[in-house]
Amino acid sequence: MQNQAKARAEGHLAVARQLAQQLGVGEVGVLGVLTFKDLYDLDLRIENDENGLAGRFERQLSLHHRRLYVLGMHVGTEAARVEINGGAVASSKQLLIRRHATLAGIAPTLWEPFIAAPISLYTSF
Repeated sequence: MQNQAKARAEGHLAVARQLAQQLGVGEVGVLGVLTFKDLYDLDLRIENDENGLAGRFERQLSLHHRRLYVLGMHVGTEAARVEINGGAVASSKQLLIRRHATLAGIAPTLWEPFIAAPISLYTSF
């Protein structure tokens, strides 16, 4: 399973590196997760711009681009958590997704589906 995750991550990383090069924001680094604490602190590490990439987006492009980048980081890590857990929502990033999408000026109809409560397969209608 770890090899599958690594292979998926490599594909995403290759696309991210190509896009970063096209945008002129420099090298894309990975926020390493070696311990449970690293994983637990991931949202804070993203918000604190541990790898400096959000700051480079802002300097090279704009504050708007920084917000889009941070939003993408939160949506991406949440999507990975859901995938790892077989479709179950592992944690809620509603406030972070709402914050960065709103600050980036994205219409709520585009980001609200990411924070909607999932429908249980066992719910009776």
